This record gives sequence, structure tokens and C-alpha cells, in this order.
Amino acid sequence: MARLLLGGDWQRTTTGAVEGYALLFPMNDLFEEFVGLTLRAAVSPQPVYLQHTGRYALEGQQRRLFALRPDIVVKGDLVIDTKWKELKPDEPRLGVEQTDVYQMLAYARAYEAKRLVLLYPWHEGLAHPGVIRRWRIAGTSTAFDIGTVNVGDPHSVRLTLREIAGKGHETTSTNGSVPESATAIGAF
Repeated sequence: MARLLLGGDWQRTTTGAVEGYALLFPMNDLFEEFVGLTLRAAVSPQPVYLQHTGRYALEGQQRRLFALRPDIVVKGDLVIDTKWKELKPDEPRLGVEQTDVYQMLAYARAYEAKRLVLLYPWHEGLAHPGVIRRWRIAGTSTAFDIGTVNVGDPHSVRLTLREIAGKGHETTSTNGSVPESATAIGAF
């Protein structure tokens, strides 16, 4: 395998008669781990919990059901879930899936989070890494942010994550309102 890689000889995704090997990586897991460990270093000494457990969506009849496991919890009031998916900047919802929103709503309730972030890899179709869109959970003051990090520039990720974890001060004006540039038009 090493000879193939070093020799610049690799498989293509076309059909043919030649057999070969494939090396696949679980990018969702790698992205989550990279972001989690980088964030932990970026906001130290604040506590950062990866794959936090112990909270449930439902309780009753001396049972707890549907264990919740957010990717990242910072100091108990910020919940981040990583998504290895490409955002679509031309869509009002950015291509964010409704099931991901429902998942974050469950986290918001169970963790009494002040802020939620769905975090995606940045790509050139987006203006810049960092918080690119802000919504509010209906009927609450809980911010729901869409953020990105540029994994193509690993040295910038730490700074971007520090800004994202800064509780949104970079996208909130002094009177607490969200500037137009950070507000979505339309709803989920």
C-alpha cells in the first residue's frame, strides 16, 4: 500500500478488470475528534466534554429513555455538534437537515444550553470560516449558530474555534441584537 501511495499510483473510482485496495476513513469521526481536541486546547482551562453522556430526552416511570450524546459541550452552556457535510450557501437553510435541528433542540432542552452550534467544514463557496449564520430557537433567547472551520488550514482552526466558543460576542451587537449579516431569511 505504501509503495502505491509513494509511487503516485492509486485507484480511480471507475470499473475495470484490475483488482486493487481501498483505504477508507470515517470522516465524520475524524472531523469530530479533530474539532473536539482542538477546541479543548483553544479554550483551556474551560471544561470541554467530548461525547458527553448522562442526559436523556425522556424521563418517567422510573426510567430514562433516549440517551443524548452531543459531540461537544463547553462549560455546560454551549453545545456543538459536528457535521461532515457540505453547506449550500445559496439555500435559505444552507442545506442544514431538519433532523439535525431536532437533535440540537433536544440538546438545548436537556443541557439548558444558552447557545447551540452546528459545525461544518468550510469551503470556498462560503464567505469565511467562523459563525456564518445565526438563528434563535423560537420562543427563547437561545442562539442557534451555523459555524465552519477550514480544515485545509489546520493552524487557523484553533483561532476560529476560540472565536466560535466566545459565546457569540463577535456576531452580537452591544444591545444584544444580531446584525443582519448573521441572520437568516426564512425559517426551518
